[in-house]
Amino acid sequence: MSYNSTIIGQLLQMFSRLEFQKTVSATKSEYHSRGFSSWNHFVSMLFAQLAGHSWHFFIADGTFPIG
Repeated sequence: MSYNSTIIGQLLQMFSRLEFQKTVSATKSEYHSRGFSSWNHFVSMLFAQLAGHSWHFFIADGTFPIG
């Protein structure tokens, strides 16, 4: 079975998750977060940006407005 990397996967390789987590810890940005990590938020915002959407709230349940 061959492995094909997606565009979003290739973009995410440019960001060190360890460095990202160090920055999150240093800034205490996940202090009050519940259930949705900063990394997941970053990935969903990147996906929305690539998809050309200005809102990210519909990504959570997988529904996308048509039109």
